[in-house]
Amino acid sequence: MAEQEDNKNQKVSKSLAEEHQALYVNADVFLAAVDEGFCILTGLYQGAGHPIDYTFLDFNKVLSLQFGRVLSPGESFLKLDPENESFWLDTFGRIAGSGTAERFEHFFGSTALYFEVYAFRIVNEAPHHLALRFRDITERKNAESILKEKEENYGKLFMSLDQGYLVADVIFNQDAEPKDIFFVECNQAAINMAGRDFKNLHMFDIDPEYEQYWLQIYARVVSTGQSAREVKFAKTHNRWFEFHISRIDLPKHHRVAVVFQDITERRNAKERQKFRLKLSDVLHQQDDPVNAMQEALLLLAEHLNLLRVAYYNIADNQHEMMLAASVETSAVHWPEKMDMSDYAPDISEAYRAGKSYVVHDAEKDERLTAPGREALRLFGTQSLAGVPLVKKGRLCLVLGVHRIDASQWTAHEIQLLEEFAERTWSAVERARAEAGLQNAQRGYLVRLEQEVSDRTAELIESRDKLRSFLDTTLVQMSILKAIRNDAGEITDLEIVAVNQELERETKRKDLVGKLYAAEYPGIKASGIFDLILKTIETGEPQGTEYFYTHEGFQKWFSCTFVKFADGVVGTNMDISSRKIAEEERFRNYWLLKQSEDIASLGSWDYHPTSGAFIWSDGMYRLFDMEVGAEVNPEIYLQYSTEAGKPAAERVVRHILNGDSDFEETLEMMIKGRLIILHIKAMVVYNNSAKAERVLGVDLDISALYAAEKKIRTMEAAQKREIFKTSLSTLEEERNRIAESLHNGIGQILFGIKINLSALEQHQAPDNFAAVKIYTSNLLSQAINETRKISHDLMPTMLEQFGLKAAIDAVCKQLTNGTMFHCSVSGTHKLLAKFMQLAIYRTTQELMTNVVKHSGATYCKVAVSVVADFIKIAVKDNGCGMPLTKATLPGIGLASIRSKIKLLDGSITIDSEPGAGTHIEIIIPNFKNTDSVNQIED
Repeated sequence: MAEQEDNKNQKVSKSLAEEHQALYVNADVFLAAVDEGFCILTGLYQGAGHPIDYTFLDFNKVLSLQFGRVLSPGESFLKLDPENESFWLDTFGRIAGSGTAERFEHFFGSTALYFEVYAFRIVNEAPHHLALRFRDITERKNAESILKEKEENYGKLFMSLDQGYLVADVIFNQDAEPKDIFFVECNQAAINMAGRDFKNLHMFDIDPEYEQYWLQIYARVVSTGQSAREVKFAKTHNRWFEFHISRIDLPKHHRVAVVFQDITERRNAKERQKFRLKLSDVLHQQDDPVNAMQEALLLLAEHLNLLRVAYYNIADNQHEMMLAASVETSAVHWPEKMDMSDYAPDISEAYRAGKSYVVHDAEKDERLTAPGREALRLFGTQSLAGVPLVKKGRLCLVLGVHRIDASQWTAHEIQLLEEFAERTWSAVERARAEAGLQNAQRGYLVRLEQEVSDRTAELIESRDKLRSFLDTTLVQMSILKAIRNDAGEITDLEIVAVNQELERETKRKDLVGKLYAAEYPGIKASGIFDLILKTIETGEPQGTEYFYTHEGFQKWFSCTFVKFADGVVGTNMDISSRKIAEEERFRNYWLLKQSEDIASLGSWDYHPTSGAFIWSDGMYRLFDMEVGAEVNPEIYLQYSTEAGKPAAERVVRHILNGDSDFEETLEMMIKGRLIILHIKAMVVYNNSAKAERVLGVDLDISALYAAEKKIRTMEAAQKREIFKTSLSTLEEERNRIAESLHNGIGQILFGIKINLSALEQHQAPDNFAAVKIYTSNLLSQAINETRKISHDLMPTMLEQFGLKAAIDAVCKQLTNGTMFHCSVSGTHKLLAKFMQLAIYRTTQELMTNVVKHSGATYCKVAVSVVADFIKIAVKDNGCGMPLTKATLPGIGLASIRSKIKLLDGSITIDSEPGAGTHIEIIIPNFKNTDSVNQIED
């Protein structure tokens, strides 16, 4: 083949040489005709035929223009490219020697241009003459360089993507059916996810067990040109992937581009959350503790694809385990009783410490005993995990799970098992307690049913008793008997009996014996008549809610019909109030929804039948999300803090189940910002008493929480200030008492001591009598001074004679330079002792301040006790005080303010220099015990 190609090239070269030889004959015509650079060179040789240079014999103008210089005959060609002289000499020598033309590309550094050069030897001339044609290909080479750079950049981008990316060709058989996939390219992320480099490999060469659906998906994309997005589980890799497949339009290729990513962790997290919700449903729906445990174990076995899952009770010796409940998918059943130490020496200690025990591969785990490993092999178990439940320091239960193959238990799975064990235990304990309660209720219901049965028998025997039964209910009741024609068709209903409630509603006492449809034709138009016929024909109870607008009624009713002989017992209830209330609730809901624009709240609407969860714009603002983004009830779990998780789980469960109205407060972390949401929701039911919608409102109460926190801080500061003032007041009172003791009683006692020292045994009677009288007077003064101090500490007058007498005593005591006029009015005798003491001390302190600081000659004191409050007013004609002094926290006023604040009262000071002072205090009159106790505490 190569020989034929050489012959062909020689023929072509010879032909071209002959053509150029002809042109050389007429060189001027030829050189002027071509639009490419052209020249003829002659070689200079030295020695044994080795060329040392080539010079121009002739050239055209195009060549001079291409090289940007004036060329001259005889000039050396090597000057055009001096850096590559050896290249040109070797190339020209080879062409001249062989006579074979050559075509090649070359870059001339002197011109920064690329040329395609075609060189050949001129025939019939000396072998040293060569002809060269130059074609400028610089633009093409630059384009190729740019393209190469782009390809390199593309390759770098391709390999740096964190998503898997591959290019593949779909291979079809002769029947145009896909039979394999050839992987053309794959990036590093794809290699990492696949665990190997699969470039230039066929899919079924990699793994013959690859799923066939990949052929169908790829073939469909190639055939239709429509991209496909798929989420598939790859058994080969035991992972979940999300794929986006699109066609690459190339001639003669069935090529696709595939972008994919591993979504296993995201999907597993979602599956775990779904499992938790299902577990909650199972545990709350089962009342029987055994059924609850069994259903929970079955759910766990399905979720984790387990060979066996079981609960074991623990014996008193803390070593033996007894089977309590299990789910087995194997024909070989686990023993009912076993000793933990038979399987692993350390397993009992781990369980008692509350630690889970995990075996990934029973064949390789050295902790297991030989008999234990053999037993596991017999039972078909290769991996297992045990989760203990320790209550009050004692191991009481173990959850055991087994798998048939060696398996690496993940931290998520162990965490799920521990959570499952704890939740199941709590639910079972609760179910046991509820079962006990239900048994007691069941016994009560059995007795109640017997009593009802007996009562019913009595009612059947006596119409009077039946009438008594009907009239004991507030529900409108009637007994209707079918009226049939000759064909047996029901034409009307005879009213056999009605109760008083129905008579009250219809305002008629003559209904018994009348025909129902004849008296109330509207029952046919409203469908009630047909409902009664259906009850009689099927024997099934029927009921509905309806708005009745006939015979002067404009009301909502709820009715139920139960078959009774050849008729029905009907109940009817006016539900207009409830319907109006529901409409009012709807109006309130829409008012709340409209208020979202001016408040930090949002509303939502959940449809249990369709699962649609609809948010208002306010909800998207609360969660800082784009309006219209898809949401579901589980979003509360996604954004809740750890502290708010339990409440969030309750919210999600209530929304999904639609079981009742609810109200919750949640802690949420939204984009790094902690907010407090208050959620209130109601359930709207249809005529069948099934949840039709769940409507809710979320209110951001973060500001309210912050305000409450600020108030608590202020209250704490206020309490500290009150405590500080109380200490100062107490210290002042102690100083006053100490001064009284030192300057009063102390001085008197010292005088008594001196007089007693002066007494002598043989003293004159007159002197002895005088000293005795003087000493007796001093003792009387000491007694009076002691009584005065005692009265100041705890007024005896208040304790024995009441508030009015005590305040009058203070007035008399302080009246000296200042004339006091005191009055006490109202129901002061009914006040609690602590209130009387507070009023007395406050009034005494205000009057003392008048004496000490005002210089007043007259002061009016009035204490008024009325139903709701107590008023203390003190007004003098003294020097007054500036407003700034009235507001300063002096000990006197501060003490009074502290007392008034503790009593939830208020104080007003009206004073100007030279114009006297008027102080007015208002204190609530605590009349109930709770309020009094609160203040005393």
